[in-house]
Amino acid sequence: MSLVYYNADLFKCDAPPEVIYDVFKQYKIENYQKDLFKNINENSYKYKILKKEVKNVPTFFEYQGSLHSGKFLSNPTKNWGPKAKAKLIKYANNFFNKI
Repeated sequence: MSLVYYNADLFKCDAPPEVIYDVFKQYKIENYQKDLFKNINENSYKYKILKKEVKNVPTFFEYQGSLHSGKFLSNPTKNWGPKAKAKLIKYANNFFNKI
């Protein structure tokens, strides 16, 4: 799972739909147990999805760290970044003197 580049509040993942349904079902079961099927028609897809048992039980916890590490990554070494322009004059003189 990772953040998307265009919105800092969205995530992307490659989980199959069944796993994502299980996450939503488990959240609804834990937080809305007595109102689980309130205002849901028995012929709707919502009812059919919620009626199935949760196969992949997720655990919910509150992340204590920072989700956003900043716009740019930190430098891997000291003085990392663009260097001075290559100096071809020294090497070009040696090359032309040999010809």
